[in-house]
Amino acid sequence: MTPKGRKVFIVLYRTGGAGSRLRKYTIGPYGRVTLHQARAAAQQIFAANLRDVILPLRDVMPADG
Repeated sequence: MTPKGRKVFIVLYRTGGAGSRLRKYTIGPYGRVTLHQARAAAQQIFAANLRDVILPLRDVMPADG
C-alpha cells in the first residue's frame, strides 16, 4: 500500500547477498494486475538472474486492465 492509499504489487530483493542494498521492483497496481499474474511475475524475478529479468518484465506485464 502506498502512502496515498493505492494498493500495488512489489518485489523486494537484494542483488549482492545479505549485506547489499534492498531494492524494490513494482509489478503493478492491484486491479490491473491479478494476484495470479503478480505471483507469476515474482517467481520469474526470483528464479532468474535479476539483471536479465527486471527490464524485460516491463514488456510482459499488461499496460491496461
